[in-house]
Amino acid sequence: MGYEAEPSELPPGAWRELDALVSDVQRARAAVAAAQAEEAVVLARAVDLVEARAGERRAQGVVFGNDLPLREVSAELGTAMRVGDRTVQRRIDDAHTLVTRFPATFDAWRAGRIDRQHATTIVDEGVVLVEDAAREEYEALVLAVAEVESAGRLREIARVIAARIDPDASAQRRKAALRGR
Repeated sequence: MGYEAEPSELPPGAWRELDALVSDVQRARAAVAAAQAEEAVVLARAVDLVEARAGERRAQGVVFGNDLPLREVSAELGTAMRVGDRTVQRRIDDAHTLVTRFPATFDAWRAGRIDRQHATTIVDEGVVLVEDAAREEYEALVLAVAEVESAGRLREIARVIAARIDPDASAQRRKAALRGR
């Protein structure tokens, strides 16, 4: 149901309908982002549970099978989410990194200013920045772009921003990627 006419030729009611549709989709996307961000908070909390269970095992003198708490938690969450435990483990790790190391990105996602793909891109490209101050600078710069740019276009921009903030970390990442190939 597209409009073939020039914008100036559209009937006045069509603009109101389109404006309402845009508002509705923005509201729906913000709600989805908030729900996904809440899931990330829950998954990030799983790290605390795994660590507590691992600590209990060590206190009992168990020195083998220390990955059992992670496997137990991942299996239970995987069943609830209907995904594999390895997928859950990756999501737990990603969520924990986002929530603990990229708080401004997490807040923007939760508020619906960016979506999951933006948040993932920001973390993927900024994870090389180990110093808190560098990561905060990176987040401020990249979030300004993320709020107006598609996630696909954001990736290269984020990579450049990270490289400008810490050229050595970016060079090490490129070397590691080449070795991995």
